[in-house]
Amino acid sequence: AFPDMTKATNAMAMLCDNAYRRVKDENCAAHVKVGLDKGAKAAVQGAEATKTVVATLGRAGTVGEKSIGYPDAGAYGLGVIFTALSDFIAAK
Repeated sequence: AFPDMTKATNAMAMLCDNAYRRVKDENCAAHVKVGLDKGAKAAVQGAEATKTVVATLGRAGTVGEKSIGYPDAGAYGLGVIFTALSDFIAAK
């Protein structure tokens, strides 16, 4: 349910590419790919879990009970970022 990230910003692509080039050992690269994939999935699940929590802090705190059914914006954003990183590294 996350947006298509095929048009990642140049800065994000450069960051991912530089990080990937630093991993020289193929076995290590495989572990990085698996770790990023698991981390991305956990971030998405965590964001989904926040849909049942009443927001009490930040801007969302002003809506209180009305926040139920919507994921925390920060958690959702991290899910998008980690999913984009995972997809980018998996394509290498």
